[in-house]
Amino acid sequence: MRRLIHFITTITLILFCACISQNKMVTKYYLIEKPPSIQYAMDTDTTWLNGFCEISPVQIYPAYGTQKIVNRSNRYEIVYYNYHQWAQLPGVSFTLLLEDYFTQTPVFKGVSTRYWRLSPVYKLRTTIYKLEIVEQENHLLAHISLEIILSANTEDKTLISHRADKLLKLEKKDLNEYANSIGVLFYQELNAFTEKIMKYALDNK
Repeated sequence: MRRLIHFITTITLILFCACISQNKMVTKYYLIEKPPSIQYAMDTDTTWLNGFCEISPVQIYPAYGTQKIVNRSNRYEIVYYNYHQWAQLPGVSFTLLLEDYFTQTPVFKGVSTRYWRLSPVYKLRTTIYKLEIVEQENHLLAHISLEIILSANTEDKTLISHRADKLLKLEKKDLNEYANSIGVLFYQELNAFTEKIMKYALDNK
């Protein structure tokens, strides 16, 4: 009888452990990338500002700068997803996107995050104040709040500034959709900023 009880107990423990193993949560990682169908603000090969531009690393407010994705369901409260994270620090992702964007568009003579042998004429600084999923009326929205500043590198004088606070409703409650929406919003604001650069260039010919 004791052997039977021991056998049943052992089998129960094995099955219990198997269930725990099957239900173990797996952390998923998401990328902030250039949207597949992005259209740039300019489609010309003309360089608008005849000078090199240094792209400073994107600064993100501390609450949003970690790899953990932020969810806001209340005005003064945020929570972090435990099993959904950015594949790399968002500040790194946005810096790479900036460099790629201005490499693909002929705004400057050249862009880089680091110059060794020359002093760039311009400096681009970007700050992201909010980067989160917002719950609103049973819907999820991608939310980004940012500021982009172009300054004269030698004088540290602001030439152009652009600030935006944008929400985009997700078509489905899916974090892949959220990551894509953040990329869409970011590139929309880069296009808006580029249009300001074009206007500045025309006004200062």
